[in-house]
Amino acid sequence: PHCPQLQNLSAQSLWLSLVSIMYFWYETKFAADGGKIALSLMEPELAFLGETVLVSDGAAGAAMEAGGLASALPAGAAVGKLLGLGPDGQLRLGTVAGEALFASGSVYPLSRPG
Repeated sequence: PHCPQLQNLSAQSLWLSLVSIMYFWYETKFAADGGKIALSLMEPELAFLGETVLVSDGAAGAAMEAGGLASALPAGAAVGKLLGLGPDGQLRLGTVAGEALFASGSVYPLSRPG
């Protein structure tokens, strides 16, 4: 099919139009509600959601990769149930001390539902 509106459109013009449309869509659909829509779309896709995990800033991750943890968790590590995402996109972890939020780190599954 012939589309006269696209016939004389350069690759650069097409690219700029697409970027403009995506930016408008992002601003009106995602950013307008503080990111709640984006978080609600991402949260169900999280790996290990609802599972017991170890979240670490590095030291505990190295111990896990070396064959497991000894008795105590290194500083900067926590074990708990992965609950989802926080309001700013942090990882929500339910621990024995309560809910904790993590903005960065590594996640290791400790148990898989059977």
